[in-house]
Amino acid sequence: MGVKLIVGGRVQGVNFRANVFDYCRAMGLTGFVRNLGDGSVEIAACGSRLELEKLIEWIKKSPGLSRVKEINVKWGKCDVRFEDFEIKREGNFVKEQARNFKNLGKEILRRD
Repeated sequence: MGVKLIVGGRVQGVNFRANVFDYCRAMGLTGFVRNLGDGSVEIAACGSRLELEKLIEWIKKSPGLSRVKEINVKWGKCDVRFEDFEIKREGNFVKEQARNFKNLGKEILRRD
């Protein structure tokens, strides 16, 4: 069983990916987590339905310094065989971190 999540809110620049990585590895899930250019985070995870539901509930609690505002959930099959769970990085580390903090700043300044 697989799930694709797009998580919005304060999820970049606050170690959200690292927290998701640690949780998924501890739970035996496979897949990846990565930041998206719009400030959200994508998670593709494979495992048992029960463990994936636990992952979603854990994310709803806004782990660490994150502030999860929305989760788009799409269930499906795991078409890709992942051997482990990984953090996918986009390009150069410095540029990625600069973009993450820019997105974090936008999220902090956003009024609800």
